[in-house]
Amino acid sequence: SNHILTELCLCAAVAASAFAAFTGGAKEGTERRMQNTLGECFRKQLAALYLISALHKMNTGFFEIRTSCSSQIIAITTLQLLPEWIAKPILTSSPLLQTAPAGGLFLEIL
Repeated sequence: SNHILTELCLCAAVAASAFAAFTGGAKEGTERRMQNTLGECFRKQLAALYLISALHKMNTGFFEIRTSCSSQIIAITTLQLLPEWIAKPILTSSPLLQTAPAGGLFLEIL
């Protein structure tokens, strides 16, 4: 999943920033150096995430309810947060899943 990949990349950025800060010579300013390096890594990671997300949404599969990640996230979250006897009818008879792709796109634009 792209969400797991993003989380792994962010963890790698933290580890790389810590390594770069602590191997950069004198210990004075290590915290500031780590913050600067980490900030740079996060900015690049966030830019890559938005670029990949935009490219992913440019295909028609994003709006297909059965394959869209937004529909899957809504379904998983609903099942995790609500008791099954409430979640099942909501997911089978409501427009929640049908509107998830468009709603996700709308919220990202905001």
